[in-house]
Amino acid sequence: MILPDFLGKLNQDIINYYGMPNQVNQLMEECGETIAAANHYLRSGKDQKQQAEDDFKQEMVDVAVVIHQIINRMGMTEEEFRYLADYKIRRQLARIRKKGG
Repeated sequence: MILPDFLGKLNQDIINYYGMPNQVNQLMEECGETIAAANHYLRSGKDQKQQAEDDFKQEMVDVAVVIHQIINRMGMTEEEFRYLADYKIRRQLARIRKKGG
């Protein structure tokens, strides 16, 4: 889904080892780190912009990796994921259009 198949299998080995509760806690931690990195990215000056962007990317990937573990553990199919993503994207676009955007 998010990761290629060969990485997806390795990624599942991680959640199999740590278990769902620990990885949900890990997700919360990674989300917090991503928020901090996003804030730093937005506030960084020219001389720090590239490092801030690199850090932000790293943190977003950390979140994506753990989300991938949890999505798979919960049994969400790729079709279900795509359906929900499509629904949410279209809903947001409808809200934007309604506001005249």
